[in-house]
Formats: sequence, C-alpha cells, structure tokens
Amino acid sequence: MPSASTTVDINVAPEKLLSVITDFASYSSFIPEMKECKIVSSGEGTWDVCFKIHMIRSLEYTLRLVQRSPTHVEWSLVSG
Repeated sequence: MPSASTTVDINVAPEKLLSVITDFASYSSFIPEMKECKIVSSGEGTWDVCFKIHMIRSLEYTLRLVQRSPTHVEWSLVSG
C-alpha cells in the first residue's frame, strides 16, 4: 500500500500541540472548508473521527488517530 511520511519541527510544548490536534470541534475555526468533525469512537489515546469538508465538492471520510507518544500521532483511513 502506498504511504507518505513527513517530519515537522514546531517550537511548542508537546502537550499544547496535542491539545490542538485532538480538539476536533475547533477545526472549522482554522480550516474554513471543514463543515463538521464528529468523534465516532474514542479510547485511551485513540479516536475515530468523521470529517465533512467542502473542497470543490463535499467529501466525507473517517480517520483513526492513534497517539503513540506525547510527540507522535499516527492516522489511517477508516472509510471515505
């Protein structure tokens, strides 16, 4: 399966960055195309989130986000 990876250095405390990444309800405040983010399920450091976004046309997809450490979050496509 194809994959991609990138590393970004950000001058912020890991806890602060993680709080922004996992504040799904706020995504529409800094991503204008984001219409809805709904947590489908969650557990200890794991979230399945359904995103509805409008970019040329409306798209809906669900991602599974897994916190591997305070500085590492992985995601995979569940559906969409």
